[in-house]
Amino acid sequence: MTSNGGDDGHSVGGHTFVASEDVLVSEVDDELVLLDEDAEIYYGINSVGAFLWEQLSEPKTVEELETATASEFDVSLEECRGDVRSFVDDLYDTELVERV
Repeated sequence: MTSNGGDDGHSVGGHTFVASEDVLVSEVDDELVLLDEDAEIYYGINSVGAFLWEQLSEPKTVEELETATASEFDVSLEECRGDVRSFVDDLYDTELVERV
């Protein structure tokens, strides 16, 4: 997925998100492939994105995702904050996740 840096006016911080039920998921090699059936578009995500996607099977705040990612990949919150927010922003923009 292409990152827009999360600076396009969206503020995902403080919101809760969950994976859309309309997305089909398949594991291919070392990545997950997400299929948006409505748009007929495939998205490939790496292991960090796959971890976040799995976390989003239940409603999570962006802050919870940041904490879980930092813990899982042994990085600081500061190191992962921008990437997590950008990824969630991209998922939200493409309607792969919903804000709850």
